[in-house]
Amino acid sequence: MHPFQQASGILFADIVGSSQLYEDLGNIDAERAISQALETLKTICRAHQGLIIKTIGDELMCRFEEPQHLLAAAVAMQEAFTHANASHPAPAKSVHSIRIGCHIGEVIVKENDVFGDSVNIAARLVEFARSGQIITSASTWSLFEKARPKINSRALRPLRIKGRLSSLAINEVLWQKDDLDLTRLLTLPQAHSGAHLWSVNLVYFGVTVQLNQDRSSITLGRASGCGLPVCTPTASRVHAKISATATQFVLLDQSTNGTFIQPHGQEEFQIHRHSQPLSGSGIISLGLPAASAPEHTIHYRFFAGSNKG
Repeated sequence: MHPFQQASGILFADIVGSSQLYEDLGNIDAERAISQALETLKTICRAHQGLIIKTIGDELMCRFEEPQHLLAAAVAMQEAFTHANASHPAPAKSVHSIRIGCHIGEVIVKENDVFGDSVNIAARLVEFARSGQIITSASTWSLFEKARPKINSRALRPLRIKGRLSSLAINEVLWQKDDLDLTRLLTLPQAHSGAHLWSVNLVYFGVTVQLNQDRSSITLGRASGCGLPVCTPTASRVHAKISATATQFVLLDQSTNGTFIQPHGQEEFQIHRHSQPLSGSGIISLGLPAASAPEHTIHYRFFAGSNKG
């Protein structure tokens, strides 16, 4: 068959933590777990009218003709490896999570393989993705929106692609049902007014959560399991962690878009995947400057002594 060019959707699904699996389980059990995971991914690909191109170690490459089939397969793959329900814990000897990158564009089809810039873009997107994420190009997301308008996404910072002069606009597909569910804030425990040796108050949408010697750390993000769920599309599912002591508290950013911090009376600054000690009071914004979405800022205040309010 002579090579030909056509528009196709390319999906890479990569098993997260495969090296750790070999260390934890040993070669035989790890190989079996990875093989089973790849077979699950292949089954889902075929069920959504996809073509399996090849496996590359612990990664699967697929091709789709229609955007809705590509998106449905990506979501189904993530759902198959998500064990959020505590009543169905992940088996000890199984793959627990994957990451997905996908892009729709022109490819060169040659026999059972595909080549071209679109393949390189999809491969770069899966490298960028974190566990549980579906990352796609903005142009592909626009096609997904038309095919499945009820699903959401969040724009991420443009990504540099090797060999391309300009950065690529990208989106994360918000495939989990609890994304942006503001109502879950109402169930958060409120801060108590009792005396503590020290405390940190975090206030978001009128909800106050307190850190003290009894509870010294908390996670922030879109996921319902976070100690303080923040319902903004620029936040990662587990965006940041705050750990506190009697003298200061430290914010560790673990996100895609970074965290913006403005201590009282100072200029706003951004951190990205590193930690920042804080004290006093100020504002935290997840994924974008505070002025861009003031309703989604977190106000913090550190009390070095007894908390009177």
